[in-house]
Amino acid sequence: MARQGSSLAETALLRALYERLPIVLCINATVGLGTVLVFGSLGSRRAALLWGGGLLLALLLRCADWLWFRRLDGAGSFDRWRWRYTLGAGITGLAWGAAGMVFHSVGGIEAQVFLPFVLAGMVGGSLTVLTGCMSAYIAFLFCTLTPYTLALAWSGGLTASIMVALLVFYMISLTLLARQLNRTLQASVTLAAENETLIGALQAKQDQLEATFEHINQGVAVFDAHACLVAWNPRHAALHGYPGRLYHEGVHLRQFLDYDLCRTDQHNRELVPQAIVEPLAPARFEQHGAADLILSVERSPMPDGGFVTTSTDITEHKQAEARMRHLAQHDVLTDLPNRLLFQDRLDQAIARARRGGDLLGVMLIDLDKFKAINDEFGHGIGDQVLRVAGTRLIQTLRATDTVARIGGDEFALILPDLSSAGAALAIAHKTLRQLSAPLTIDGRQLPLQGSLGIALFPTDGQSIAQLMQCADIAMYRAKRAGGGAKLHRHLQGYPGPEDEARAS
Repeated sequence: MARQGSSLAETALLRALYERLPIVLCINATVGLGTVLVFGSLGSRRAALLWGGGLLLALLLRCADWLWFRRLDGAGSFDRWRWRYTLGAGITGLAWGAAGMVFHSVGGIEAQVFLPFVLAGMVGGSLTVLTGCMSAYIAFLFCTLTPYTLALAWSGGLTASIMVALLVFYMISLTLLARQLNRTLQASVTLAAENETLIGALQAKQDQLEATFEHINQGVAVFDAHACLVAWNPRHAALHGYPGRLYHEGVHLRQFLDYDLCRTDQHNRELVPQAIVEPLAPARFEQHGAADLILSVERSPMPDGGFVTTSTDITEHKQAEARMRHLAQHDVLTDLPNRLLFQDRLDQAIARARRGGDLLGVMLIDLDKFKAINDEFGHGIGDQVLRVAGTRLIQTLRATDTVARIGGDEFALILPDLSSAGAALAIAHKTLRQLSAPLTIDGRQLPLQGSLGIALFPTDGQSIAQLMQCADIAMYRAKRAGGGAKLHRHLQGYPGPEDEARAS
């Protein structure tokens, strides 16, 4: 990263030098014109014009280099452009150095003061411009002052020796100062380049996070420590169905909860107070969303005291759970409750009857001659017979009753809240009549009758096992009596046939 930043800094500094080159050339041209006018007026017009022509040629070469750089937009090798710029600075410096050699002995004291002032001013002024490229500044510095220094040294004399010493000291000082400025500038530009790179990377990461935030399949809402909305994504509104007026910064969580309270049923209202009492605590709960969606809402606290809610659509998951639960508790053929669900409902019915002192009936029905139907007409017809039997049993029962298929051709019924044993007998009569109605399948008229046994809670038994055993005994007594639409009731303490009530 440091090496890359340094390379970027050098490239940026060189580009800046070329961008400022027109100003530098204008300054050189202006000072050069003044120099030509001054020394031309002192009687060295020819020498001044020749020198001015040489400076102009050097400046034109540098202008051509600048135009070429602009045309290529700095494309190409960095070292090549740096070498070209250094060469141009050196050529310009030689032009000014030539002025030192040509004009050092021209004119009086005014001219001798003017010349070193101009040369020293040129190299001193270029310090802030050329320190971005140390090689270019060194080339310009020594090419400008060295010829003049040598000319002074050649002329001899105390004054010239003092001037030489001052110029040498001046060049050394400028060199050291330029090196320090170059290092500082390099470090500054390198840091700026690295910061720009980091800012660009952070911006790209932020854009990526914002795009993810906007397009993830979960609804996200961010609240501050005061439970006021800070940020959200469109998916949150789509899942929850909240109105657009709630989605602006500063809206309190309570407004969302109030909206939920207005539209949720009693079951889901029990979930809302949890979010009201401790809105900043971690929590996970289910909530109804828009268009009958079921959402899993997870609330996670943040270090600054705020929290994030993440809402996930779990409707399909819940529907799949419901389907699996239904399949586990219902008969696949008739869609009636199976033995497992029947026993669970019977256990609950016994508990309610025990608490309320109510009478509860359990019926078992076995279809007569069902094996003969399967053998003669096939299992397809037999399955249709079972479905018809289940439908007929449902049609005869009350809304509070339960009918289940607990075996191949065996059905079980739960009759809660019976007023008397006679009410159970009346339901049994109605059930057998409905079951025995004529049945035609695929043009065939099929016999459909059943044997039925009843057991009552609490007189015949106090548990599921006792009630089922009594009802099963009663049903098989009907079977032994010849089948058909016969009703047998088993009464505790009276196991003999003389206690059986029979109805056709």
